Amino acid sequence: MDKREVFIREARPDDLNAITKLYDRYMYDSELAALGGTFIKNYLGLIIRREDSLAFVIDDNGHVAGFIMATLNGRDLRFTLVKEPGILYAWLRSLLKRPGRTLKTLGLTAYPGRSQVEGVAAELLFISILPEYRKMGFAKRLIEKCLGEMKRRGVEKVKVTVVSANERVRGILKDMGFSNVRDFNVLNKWMSLYARTL
Repeated sequence: MDKREVFIREARPDDLNAITKLYDRYMYDSELAALGGTFIKNYLGLIIRREDSLAFVIDDNGHVAGFIMATLNGRDLRFTLVKEPGILYAWLRSLLKRPGRTLKTLGLTAYPGRSQVEGVAAELLFISILPEYRKMGFAKRLIEKCLGEMKRRGVEKVKVTVVSANERVRGILKDMGFSNVRDFNVLNKWMSLYARTL
């Protein structure tokens, strides 16, 4: 693969199926995955459509090889989630199919309080890259693209939460100037919260 043919661009609505597939296949440790593909697709689609959110993809000749999503206002995004009919429908459908597993995801309501950083609303949400495109600097390039756009829009500080066991992503964040704010537990999984001034 010639890296010069691969570039990062803003995600479009027609990228949603490819982005959802990447999320399903490689973000298996996400508690949101328990809510099913319809929920995930609606959630990711909402992020792509929102003016105060960012979504970029790695484009290799029209093939989506990775993505990153972020929000400039996490609080507003969460409020929109509970009002979005497609997301509510997908959650209720999941509840009927897998009641125990779906009800367990209500524990995620603790996440906003535990991941709060005073005065910080912007947040990197998801990043996923196909295995054959890893270790080539794309994760860093996707993060830099998001941070650059955030700075252009007036964001002064950003946060990101990562599974504590994910040493690779934690290392990338540290190399990019993010500092560990604290570790916390959600649904019996340790998470590490990082922040960085832009």
